[in-house]
Amino acid sequence: MFTKNDNEEIILETSPSIKSVFNLINLIIFLFIVWNIYEYFTASWRFRDGELIDARDWAILFVIRIAYAYLKSIIFKYIITNQRVVKIDGLVTRKTTEIPLTSIETVNFKEGLIERFLKLGTIVLTGKGVSKFELKNLENAIDVKNIIKT
Repeated sequence: MFTKNDNEEIILETSPSIKSVFNLINLIIFLFIVWNIYEYFTASWRFRDGELIDARDWAILFVIRIAYAYLKSIIFKYIITNQRVVKIDGLVTRKTTEIPLTSIETVNFKEGLIERFLKLGTIVLTGKGVSKFELKNLENAIDVKNIIKT
C-alpha cells in the first residue's frame, strides 16, 4: 500500500501499457496461427485429421500471453513523487519497491524494435543500494525519464 509522506506530492502515477502484448514473441505466435489456418483451408489435401489442433494449441498460448500482458497492466503500478519512485506489484499479495530520488545515480532508457514501433520504453534506474530498478513498458517513457531526472 502506498502512503505519502509529509510534504510529498504525486507527480505521476502510471502502469505498463497494454500495448506490450504486441511484442515479438506474440507476433510470431500469431503469424504461426494464421499460417496454419491458411494452410489448412487452402491445401487441406496435405493435412491429416487433427493437424489444425496445432494451430489451436498455439492460439491458446497466444490468448494466455495476452491475458498475462493485460494482468501486468493492472497489477503493476508506478508512482513518481517529488521524493521517490515507487513500484507496486502483486494481485493477491502486494510488493512495494522504492528508491529515493536523492539515491538515484543513473536513469537509462531502453526500447527494442517492436517497442519503438509501438512507442513504448523501459526506464532503468540504478542507485545507492539498488542494483536495478525497472519501470517497464511505459507509453510515455521519455517524459517519465525527464521527470525523474529533474
